[in-house]
Amino acid sequence: MRTVWSFQAVDTFFFRDGTPFNAGESPLGPVSQFPPSIETLQGAIRTQLARLAGWKEGEPWPEFLGTPDSLGRLRLTGPFLEFGGNLLFPVPALLLKRKDGSFVRLAPSKERFACDLGSVHLPALPLDDGADNRGAKNVDRAWLTGAGLAKVLAGGVPDEQDVIPEGKLWHTERHVGIELNPERRAVKVGMLYTGTHVRPVQNLAIKVQVDGADLDSVPPVILSRLGGENRQARTQVFQGELALPPIPDLHQRNGRLHFTVTLLTPGYFGEETRTVLAKGLPGVPGSLVTACIGKIAQQGGWDMARRQPRPLMPIVPAGSTWFYTAPASDKEQIVALHGQHLSRRSEYGYGHVVIGTWRDYH
Repeated sequence: MRTVWSFQAVDTFFFRDGTPFNAGESPLGPVSQFPPSIETLQGAIRTQLARLAGWKEGEPWPEFLGTPDSLGRLRLTGPFLEFGGNLLFPVPALLLKRKDGSFVRLAPSKERFACDLGSVHLPALPLDDGADNRGAKNVDRAWLTGAGLAKVLAGGVPDEQDVIPEGKLWHTERHVGIELNPERRAVKVGMLYTGTHVRPVQNLAIKVQVDGADLDSVPPVILSRLGGENRQARTQVFQGELALPPIPDLHQRNGRLHFTVTLLTPGYFGEETRTVLAKGLPGVPGSLVTACIGKIAQQGGWDMARRQPRPLMPIVPAGSTWFYTAPASDKEQIVALHGQHLSRRSEYGYGHVVIGTWRDYH
C-alpha cells in the first residue's frame, strides 16, 4: 500500500542540528533545522505504524518494521514541504538571482580550466544575454513550486510567484528551558538552556510517502511527539503519492543529449562522496561536464532503540545539480532515472533525483 503522511505543528518544532548541547559548550544553544531530516521522520512513522499494529512499549518490535538499522518492508520518499496545497521543492543550485530580482541559470563554460581535478568546464553565467549578471547570488532560503521546478528542468527560469521565501513558510523563536529531575519531579538548579525553535505557518505541512505498510484503518488525525522537547505534531495519513513535475524534452546537439540530474532530497554516498562530487552520480550514463553542488553537511539523528545519537553522516545537499552529455541512444535509460533514488540508504528517501535539460555552453 502507498500512503502519504502529512505532519503539521501544533505549536513549534525543535529538530536539533549538529551543535553541541552539553552544558557549557554553546551559550546560544542548538538551532532547529527545518524541514527535519528523514532520520527523524522515519522514527515517528515507524512508531505510529507499530502502535497501529497493536505494539506496546516493552513488547517485541513488529518484524515488518525492520530493526534500528533497517526499514524492513518500508520504502520512504521525501520529505517535502507542502504550502497551501502545493508541493514545494529545493531550488536547484544552477539557479541564481540577479540584483534586480530576476533569475539566471548557470551552464558549463565553453572554456576549460585547470584545477586539482584536471582540465574541466566550470559553471558559468551567460555573457551575451544583455542583462547585468554581476553580483548574482544563489537562491538561498527559498523553495520552488512544482510549476517553478518544471520551468527550471525544461531549461528556463521560474517566475517570481514560483519562488516561495522561507520567511513565508516559518519563523524562528528563541526558547529558554530548564532541565528536570524525573525522579523528584522538580527542576535542576542552575540547569537553564536555550534553543531556537521553528514556528511553521498554519498551512504548512511536511509530507513523506510511505510504501510497504498495509493498514486496515487509520485514525483521521494522530497527535504524537515529533522531534525534540516533546513537541507535538498533528499527523494525517491517506492513500496517494507525491507527484513530481514531468521530465522535459531533452535538448539534443550533434547527436548528444544535454541533461541535468538534480537532487530533490539529500544524497548519502559514504566514502564515495568525493568521487561523486568529481565524477558524478552512480548509474548515470554519458559524460559529466560540470556540476553545481552545495556545501557538504553533517547529519545525524537519535537512535531510539539504543538511546544515543546516531553517527554523523556526510550529506550532499538537496538542489545539487550535475550536467551531462550522452549519446541519443541512451535516452531511454536517462528518462528512466527521473524520480529514482541514486544514493545509499535509498530506502530512506536519500538521493531522490529529477532529470532536466540544458542547452548551450556559456
